[in-house]
Amino acid sequence: MVVGPVGYGSLTGRVYVCTKTARGWQQSAELQGPGGSNGGRFGYSVAIAGTTIVVGSIGPGAYAGRAYVFSDTSTGWQQVAELEGSDTVYDDFGLSVAISGTTIVVGAPVDNSETGRVHVFRQTATDWHQTAELNGSDSANGDYFGNSVAISGNTVVGGAPVNDFDTGRAYVFTRTATGWQQTAELKGCREPNAAYFHAAS
Repeated sequence: MVVGPVGYGSLTGRVYVCTKTARGWQQSAELQGPGGSNGGRFGYSVAIAGTTIVVGSIGPGAYAGRAYVFSDTSTGWQQVAELEGSDTVYDDFGLSVAISGTTIVVGAPVDNSETGRVHVFRQTATDWHQTAELNGSDSANGDYFGNSVAISGNTVVGGAPVNDFDTGRAYVFTRTATGWQQTAELKGCREPNAAYFHAAS
């Protein structure tokens, strides 16, 4: 289990790793971002898959944001990568993160006048590399697409809570031989205002 107390240390942030034992859940590690600067908000979002943890930190780079990848090694949890979007500037990159296997998705909901983007990273033999940047088919300024993200195998879901006057949408993408393609746009059957669609794995 991973927990991010983002308000720790003047919003520097921390991430606690807890392991279930015969005596219950016990804290086994405490992770922090490089530099540990105030306002970094390390731990704003967290995700875990097997021996890999992803931590979102929206503060670095004047809120351009970062996502940090940690791996469980024989000597404990070690940071192995620092992810940033290919074009993020004051985008809140890292506000949401998710991981499945060797794929990480990171939401940047303030990108492009708060239209929002979702960045996709794949693990290679040496590092993590951005392989795609996803956009909702009808996303517009102020939609906050990427405010929430989820991934399972070859399917990514990105939430846009402010789409259509706060009604909200969730966009589904599928990885194909030619790249990620949007395959569905989900909305509630009654669509009351302020429904605020969120994606969760």
